[in-house]
Amino acid sequence: MKSGRLLVVEDIEKTLAGTIRELEDLVAQIKQVTNVEDAIECLRHEKFDLVLLDWRLPLTLGGPVNDDAGLVVLDHTKLPLGNDNLDIPVIILTAQSSTIDSQALKEHPNCRYVISKLEMDAITRRTSELLNERAHSEA
Repeated sequence: MKSGRLLVVEDIEKTLAGTIRELEDLVAQIKQVTNVEDAIECLRHEKFDLVLLDWRLPLTLGGPVNDDAGLVVLDHTKLPLGNDNLDIPVIILTAQSSTIDSQALKEHPNCRYVISKLEMDAITRRTSELLNERAHSEA
């Protein structure tokens, strides 16, 4: 049974399309954005149950990729932005785990997993687990 609302923040179209395809039977609603600015706007104006977040993203549409852009979005999941997205669970997706500052992630208890973008089975499994946890905690 489909449940939850998912925000997918990914700038590589092929990866984004593959992720959506894999998760569309699992998730009731999927919103997709390709940059930090749009992700923050979504978190301000819409309610989500989970965020899948690419670590290296452009800050704005069409801008250059920033190695720590994911951290900017992650910081906004700790702030009271409205729509009750405070402490929303986040799964970090990366093709280059060496670019992630593990010390910075320790300040973000809502960051639940860091998974390689190439491990779709792990992404699907963790997404399902977190959506189920969230559904049971709200019931």
